[in-house]
Amino acid sequence: MAVSLERFTNLFEPESIAIIGASNSWGKWGFILPLNIVIGGYKGRLYYVNPKEKYIHGYRAIPSIEALPEPVDLMIVTVPASHIPGVMEEAAKKGVKSVLVISSGFSETGAEGRKLEEQVVSIANNAGILMVGPNTMGIGSPPNQLFAMGAWVKPPAGHIAFLSQSGNLGVQILGWAEKSGLGISRFLNSGNEGQVTLRCGPGIFRQGPADQGDRALLRRH
Repeated sequence: MAVSLERFTNLFEPESIAIIGASNSWGKWGFILPLNIVIGGYKGRLYYVNPKEKYIHGYRAIPSIEALPEPVDLMIVTVPASHIPGVMEEAAKKGVKSVLVISSGFSETGAEGRKLEEQVVSIANNAGILMVGPNTMGIGSPPNQLFAMGAWVKPPAGHIAFLSQSGNLGVQILGWAEKSGLGISRFLNSGNEGQVTLRCGPGIFRQGPADQGDRALLRRH
């Protein structure tokens, strides 16, 4: 599917986010991601989806994607890989605009994982959902106070955009940017690149909140 660059606004400037697999268990992605989003200062509407919990981080949990009060701009998925096709189907029915698949267990594991990844990407493409990942560390947009990442780094807002296929490399560079005071406009870890790839980078970042001078730094593993 051709990725319309305008649709990245929902990804980097979401007014609403749902965490699928949100958790009270310390160390799980479903615990770390929403915590980093809240601590980062996100001002939009944040929903915690988990059918087994009543409250997560002190907020009321929502039992399902169907029960969400709105079709969110960004859905962040942390549940096991085998559940992702069903999650993507539900997201399509709900009208979710973009999905960030944190979960691993796809093409990086071999042939069976590749088939599963292709299934998930096909569902997203058919529904017109923008999908980043799977197997991604996350995204960030300091000008929008969005830090939807698995590691706690918080570089200042600025005019440099950064896209990396490697999550570890991306986090290291963002950590360096934070310590040195280097301003970042947008960050995206493309992971397995099921849909969004490095080739989308220059176009994505030309739409950044500081698009008068953004520079895209592209890095693979």
